[in-house]
Amino acid sequence: SLGIASIDEEHKVLITMLSDFYEHLQNRSTHESINKLIVGMKAYIDFHFTKEEELMQKFEYPEYMKHKAEHEFFVKKVLEIDAKYRKGQLVLSFEITDFLKNWFKNHILVSDKNYTTFFIARGVK
Repeated sequence: SLGIASIDEEHKVLITMLSDFYEHLQNRSTHESINKLIVGMKAYIDFHFTKEEELMQKFEYPEYMKHKAEHEFFVKKVLEIDAKYRKGQLVLSFEITDFLKNWFKNHILVSDKNYTTFFIARGVK
């Protein structure tokens, strides 16, 4: 928890999506159902990152460019994974879910945690 309810709720949604993705892999769900999860995750990640970045720009967060670069790196990796999966060049595995989980965990607990005090001081709830 960052202590910013709106962002914490978005993080909970992302964590639930990752959990669902992991569960579908574990249960060897169909390509179609996994693809639906990927599409949903990509859309929600875009929504979440856009909202964070808008807040950073609005309040002139000093680490904005660094944080945005982290978002861009993650989106690039997810798009690469998705493209390979769609072409049949990649079998989704627990290594990929571990990458997703670890990236989010580190991003939330380190990078996002860094802006907490900054945003709270500016009234973000």
